Amino acid sequence: MNAKDNRILYVVTAEVVGTEKSLLTEETEAIGAFLHAFVLSYNALEAGVKVKTALEDDDYTEIRIEEIFESTNYIFEDGEDVDYDALKKEAIDTNEVVFGPFYIYGIEDE
Repeated sequence: MNAKDNRILYVVTAEVVGTEKSLLTEETEAIGAFLHAFVLSYNALEAGVKVKTALEDDDYTEIRIEEIFESTNYIFEDGEDVDYDALKKEAIDTNEVVFGPFYIYGIEDE
């Protein structure tokens, strides 16, 4: 970002359902997942659209955007073994949507 860039780093929380082609379904056989995504945008609406589009491109469906926050106003839970600062930096450096871990649910026992 440069001095004239008015974009803000947003944290978008979402819930998704995987399709047959998504990594979620292929690798874990989970039904769905919750996740955090990081994205530079001019406003919250644009941030939500960018994340939804990126998830659709990765073969996720039934995407529900839950919350959108400016990253400076979002506090991550202590004890999570995730380097959120690195994810934020990657989103800024690459100007791409960057996903944190997917917290999966609905895995059926065999």
